[in-house]
Amino acid sequence: MDDGSYNEIFQDVLDRRQTQGSFSEEEYYDLIDEVVEEFLSDGIITPDDDLEELKADLRARWPQVAQQE
Repeated sequence: MDDGSYNEIFQDVLDRRQTQGSFSEEEYYDLIDEVVEEFLSDGIITPDDDLEELKADLRARWPQVAQQE
């Protein structure tokens, strides 16, 4: 997966978080799972990408995301 896909996934998570009013850490994690699954189904990312590492990297950005409230 390239950096563009990673950034696109992160931006999609942020956009949905704002749209849905999902402001807790748990809701943020749920959105990550949802968006990653959609990108996987759409073929933007593949099972060969390290999806667990991707999710862990996105979850690690929670402190940054929480400050945006």
